[in-house]
Amino acid sequence: MSAQTGNAGQVAYWNGPHGKLWAKEQEKRDRDHAPMTEAGLALTAPKPGEFVLDIGCGSGTTTLKLAARVAPSGEAIGIDISAPMLALARRHAAETSAHARFIEADVTDYGFEPESFDLAFSQFGVMFFADPGRFIPQHP
Repeated sequence: MSAQTGNAGQVAYWNGPHGKLWAKEQEKRDRDHAPMTEAGLALTAPKPGEFVLDIGCGSGTTTLKLAARVAPSGEAIGIDISAPMLALARRHAAETSAHARFIEADVTDYGFEPESFDLAFSQFGVMFFADPGRFIPQHP
């Protein structure tokens, strides 16, 4: 976990009882969110060979779906601050996908170069940021 994060409240929340509960109830949440997940994936249309960042990936469901779409030559990286949810994501990835990996960190200060990804995806992660607009590309 990045020591620089200004998001200490969210880190504590998602690594405490709430994060553990979300990990425990992952299958129910996946069922509840399935229509939104599929709509988001259809809208972003990841393609084979792309390098994708899944911001606030939680238990990894969206990262694994993205990885399946960018395989065999692409990769999906999921980043989240919740160790309990990432533990579940890593277990699922070990069973199903060589094209997904996970990072425990706060994306707001991790140091990614936005240009290093073909696609940034976030189903629910960005809404928890102190400054979510920071990640919206500015066009001239």
